[in-house]
Amino acid sequence: MVNLSVPAAPTIVGRVNVGAGADVTVVGSVAYVAAGGYGLKIVDVANPSAPTLVGTVDTPGTAVAVAVANGYAYVADWTAVQVVNVATPSRPVIVGSLATSATALALAGNRLYAVDGSLFKIIDVTTPTAPTVLSTNVGYGAQRIDVAGTVAYLASANLGGGQGGLSIWNVASPTAPALLANLGDGANDLGVATAGSLAVAAGGNAGMKVIDLSTPEAPRVISTLSGFFTGVALVGQTAYALQTNASYSTDLVVVNLSVPAAPTIVGRVNVGAGGDIKVVGSLAYVAAGGYGLKIVNVASPTAPILVATLDTPGTAVEVAVANGYAYVADWTAVQVVNVTTPSRPVIVGSLATSATAVAVAGNRLYAVDGNQLKVIDVSTPTAPVLLTTAAGYGAQGIVISGTMAYLATPALTHGDVPTGGVYAFDVSSPTQPRLVHQLVVPGTIKKLALDPTFLYASDGSSIVDVIRP
Repeated sequence: MVNLSVPAAPTIVGRVNVGAGADVTVVGSVAYVAAGGYGLKIVDVANPSAPTLVGTVDTPGTAVAVAVANGYAYVADWTAVQVVNVATPSRPVIVGSLATSATALALAGNRLYAVDGSLFKIIDVTTPTAPTVLSTNVGYGAQRIDVAGTVAYLASANLGGGQGGLSIWNVASPTAPALLANLGDGANDLGVATAGSLAVAAGGNAGMKVIDLSTPEAPRVISTLSGFFTGVALVGQTAYALQTNASYSTDLVVVNLSVPAAPTIVGRVNVGAGGDIKVVGSLAYVAAGGYGLKIVNVASPTAPILVATLDTPGTAVEVAVANGYAYVADWTAVQVVNVTTPSRPVIVGSLATSATAVAVAGNRLYAVDGNQLKVIDVSTPTAPVLLTTAAGYGAQGIVISGTMAYLATPALTHGDVPTGGVYAFDVSSPTQPRLVHQLVVPGTIKKLALDPTFLYASDGSSIVDVIRP
């Protein structure tokens, strides 16, 4: 029991053990807990400082959700829905059952609404002891459900394939519910870039999102450029993006954002493949997978020109550029490329250490390969030296700000020991990087961007997270 009279300082005032728990519903002064393998637990919460367990019924399956009305508790028991008479809370009794899988429930009038991930079901409970399925429909992977009047809302965490997010149904006809909308404005977390009050995010098959950052606390998607995008860079009001074309090859496209609500592709050049792009001056550097490093002159937005290709030994997945050198994360090694003459790039150094993302600051190169964070001395670019390695926490993206390194890890859990999100390292001592903070974010993140004030993460659930470092 948590007292919220001072919302900024929630206080636990009472506690009682229920063994396990996946869902709780409170009706009056009684709390009903779907307690997993323990079944249904009933707790008297009339006295918040002394909640009391008053009843238990061990359901046949695993109780994962519960809905209560009119003296009956309906329990999603995984492989069945159990109906429990709770008119006397201290003596709950199973009085009915329906052999249909369910992991979440909602109740409105004499209708029970259930989802099991695959299916959305409407059940007649006019006679609670004899529930009957009225209709079965596609569930869009839903894990939660709620109902208001004649509208049902289904929530799915799976945003892949355009079927997740929030599904809204008209259930006025319980035997023929109609899908009203499917809202899934998440995006794949393949890249993010910012310039002033604008940001762009590479959302895979969700397109390239154009985002208004003028109110950092409330970033807002202004528009979406359709297509499959795997990497982005942004300079002023011009975006440079990697887009899969009709031949399943990759183009570098130049996008005019002078009217952010109407992004327009003004130039295009084929680069074969690509997962990362950096723009320095009038040149774009593309980590083009098996094709190596591609260098494109973008001085004329309407006519980008491929000026050089350097086939690196491995698979080029990310690139960082500084002081006439491009540092390529080449999967099994870091390749150092002299790009002083862009039309004639030359590999001048290499370090045999795995890397899938890189960032450069001063004479230090920072790399991650998922397992490890690596700090590399590039004072002499032709002879890079590994200074140290540290835990990488599964990171797939990295950016540097001063003496801080920020890592993006997509393997996200929100449990008692959360994993994933943003890991902040103090790298003031390059031989002893020190983890100082972990921030769990709404969804999975793979790429990061920085400006002088904020850190930005491309987020599979919320498109972009704005973080104060």
